[in-house]
Amino acid sequence: MASEQNQSPDGLPLISLVRRVAVAVERLREDAMAIEEEFDDELRIVSPEFRASARNLAHYLAVRRVDIRVLQRELGHLGLSSLGRMEAHVMASLDNVADVLRLLGKSTVPDRVRVAPTVMFQEGDQVLARHAKAILGPLPRDRKTRIMVTMPSEAAADP
Repeated sequence: MASEQNQSPDGLPLISLVRRVAVAVERLREDAMAIEEEFDDELRIVSPEFRASARNLAHYLAVRRVDIRVLQRELGHLGLSSLGRMEAHVMASLDNVADVLRLLGKSTVPDRVRVAPTVMFQEGDQVLARHAKAILGPLPRDRKTRIMVTMPSEAAADP
């Protein structure tokens, strides 16, 4: 019988959890790459200055199409990033978590071609901050957040 330390919260061997989570992360990564192809025409017309951010947004939308709460809990059980703060660098986050899972599972690098992430960690945070400032203005002195309100089109014609 495996010790409690070598078991996942559901009682399975820890390696089983690692492998299950690795498959789920790889599936998210594949979804992110697929949505990029789905929006290829739209991405081509985005200004080159914003294209990497647009691709990153597409990747983010792909991930958010899926309920990842169980995956996030399982990643947490393994002591890994829950992917809860990846909005500024989706592919870099998915790739890094997948790499660690492969090491934990002692599996080999998959046959897929590793593509350089569209936005790296530090760069993504800087780009996100710069774009937020351009769209929403500077941060208020007394707050660390900005508030954006979305209203129906009718509100523009009838204030």
